[in-house]
Amino acid sequence: MLGRATAAYRAAHYLDALTHTQEALQLIRQNLEREPRWALLLDQAHKRIVECYDRLTDFAQMQQALEAWASETKRPEGKVENLALWARMYYRRGEYEQAFRTLDEATSLTQSCGYAAGLATVLRFRADVLWLSGEVERAISTAQQALALFERIDNPEGRARTLNTLGIGYTYLGDYYQAIVHWLRSIQLYDALDERHGLSIVCSNIGEAYQQLYAMRTALFYHQRALDLLEGKANSDILRNLGVDLVATGRVEEGLAHLERAVQIARSNGEMDNLLQALASLAEAYWQLENYERAKPVALELLTLARERHARRHLLRAELVLGYCALAASDYAKAHDYFHEAFVESQATSDRALIWRAHAALADVFSHTQPEAATMHYSIAADILEQIAKSIGDMQLRETFYSAPLVARVLKAAAQRHL
Repeated sequence: MLGRATAAYRAAHYLDALTHTQEALQLIRQNLEREPRWALLLDQAHKRIVECYDRLTDFAQMQQALEAWASETKRPEGKVENLALWARMYYRRGEYEQAFRTLDEATSLTQSCGYAAGLATVLRFRADVLWLSGEVERAISTAQQALALFERIDNPEGRARTLNTLGIGYTYLGDYYQAIVHWLRSIQLYDALDERHGLSIVCSNIGEAYQQLYAMRTALFYHQRALDLLEGKANSDILRNLGVDLVATGRVEEGLAHLERAVQIARSNGEMDNLLQALASLAEAYWQLENYERAKPVALELLTLARERHARRHLLRAELVLGYCALAASDYAKAHDYFHEAFVESQATSDRALIWRAHAALADVFSHTQPEAATMHYSIAADILEQIAKSIGDMQLRETFYSAPLVARVLKAAAQRHL
C-alpha cells in the first residue's frame, strides 16, 4: 500500500496517495505491538500524509496530520522529520520566526540522535526560509551543507529538492549560469524518480529566471510546461508566473486575470509567501502598465503584510512600486522616502535583481534634485547589471537582457552621465 501511495504521490495524484497511505496506516497501527519494527513504517505513512496535504495546500489538514504524527511516533528520527515539516508549514504560512525556532529544535534533536537524513532535511528547509527572508548567501551556504549530506547518504529525492533550492539562491545572486546548472541536475534526478510535481517546480523556477532576464516568451514556455506537468491543475504560484509572462507579452487582460486569481487562491489557502509573491507581481504589473491608481493599494497591502512578517524582499518590492507611484504624481519627497527605505532594505540582502533596482530608483528621483547623487546611483546599478550580463553565457539571451527597456534605460543614463 505504501508503494502504491508513493507512486500516486510522484504522479501528483495526491487524493489517491492519501487513500492508500491511510489504509496502510490503519494496518500498521493494528500490528505495531506485535511488530515493533513497523515503527519506521508508521513514520513513513504519517510523513506521506503530511506531504500530501502540503502539496494540496490544505494547511488545516496538514496541521492535524502533524499533530497526529507527533502523538504516535516512537522514534527520535520520526520526531525530527515531524518538526521539519512543522517548520515547512510555518514558513509557507509566512511565519518565518516560528519556522526558525522549530528548525533549531529539530537541529538539536538530530545532533542527539545522530540522524544524518534528518539533519540534511532541516538544513534544506532552513535554506528555504533564509532565501525567503532575503539572506541569500547564507541560504546557499546552508543548502550546500544539505546537499553534501544528501549525497553522502545517497538520497536522490533530497538531492533534487536541494539542487532546486540552490538554483533559486544563485538566481537571486544574479548568477544564472550556476542556477541553470543546478536546475538541470535537479531535473535529471526528478526524471529518474518520475516525480511530476518536482519537475513542475523546477520548470516554474527556470521560467522565473528567464523573467529576470526579460526573455518573456521563453519564460512563458517553461511556465506552460510546469502547468502541463500538473495536468492543468494550476496552483497560485504557476498562475502568478503565467500572469507575469502574459502581461509582458502583450496579453494584458488575460495576464492580469491570472495575477488576480493567484492572489485570490493564495489568500484563500493561507499561503502567505505565495500571497506576498502574487501581490508583488500584481503591483509591479500595474506599475509597468502605468496604472498607478490600481498599483498603489496592492503595494500598500503588500507593504503591511511584509512588515508584519519581516519579509525583506517583499517589503523592498512594495516600497519600489509605491515610490514610483509617488514619482508619477511628482511627489519627489515621498518618492525619495520610499526609495531610500528600499535602498536600506537592499543593503541587508544579496538579491542583485533588487539591489540594482533600488539604486536605479534612487537615481531616478535624485535626477530631479541632486544630479551628482543620481550619477553615482546610476553607475552602481549599471555595474551590477554588467555583472549579471556577464553570467549569461548565451549571447542572444544576453542581448535580450541588454535590450529590456528598464535595463537599457539605466545603462544609457549611466553612460551619458560619464561623458
